[in-house]
Amino acid sequence: MKTTLMIFVLMGILFIVPLILFNIRKIWVKKPPEPVKFNPVRFTVITLLSVFIVVFLVTAYNATLKNRYEIALEKLAEQHAAAIVGNQTMEDFEAFLLENGTEYMEGSLDKMDFPDYGDVSEARFQLSNWCIPRYWTENEAFEQVPVLGDENPVYILYRMTAGERNDLFLVRMRNTDDGWKYDTIEMATEEQIQEIKAPREKTGKWYTVRAD
Repeated sequence: MKTTLMIFVLMGILFIVPLILFNIRKIWVKKPPEPVKFNPVRFTVITLLSVFIVVFLVTAYNATLKNRYEIALEKLAEQHAAAIVGNQTMEDFEAFLLENGTEYMEGSLDKMDFPDYGDVSEARFQLSNWCIPRYWTENEAFEQVPVLGDENPVYILYRMTAGERNDLFLVRMRNTDDGWKYDTIEMATEEQIQEIKAPREKTGKWYTVRAD
């Protein structure tokens, strides 16, 4: 999420700063020996263009957050890590899952027993690629649910390490009109890990959450 935000902020800078620098001399017109004159029309046009660019980028950013499964999974794992290091409680994390989950999530949490990582100040996590219906359909390692599309719903793994523990969690996610929602969460089995292929610990990308 932070990387995505940085990209959109950089895009805003690359669009707006040159626009202002290129036009600033046309807003305050200097024709010696006459005094500097302010051009209100040019100023208004540049202001409106800048506002339009900002609104467009904010809208695109929010749409990206809602439509990318990787960002939705990163947000889930980040919330989990925050609970592990004590930045919030596990009850807060479960409330997040329920708020952003489907009708399946409550039943999933009733069966889920999250491991205790002890008193730690740092938690790290990795994300896997998704497992689309063509791979999990009729695979006994996965709960079978109605297929809504070629890429919906999907199963994904995330690795969480903190203290002495190194765990893999399986998340089922569904793409809805309101973006990606969480269906279920559980401890991953060996069969599921083999099918989805867990992220590599040495070469995969790591995200870190530290205690406040």
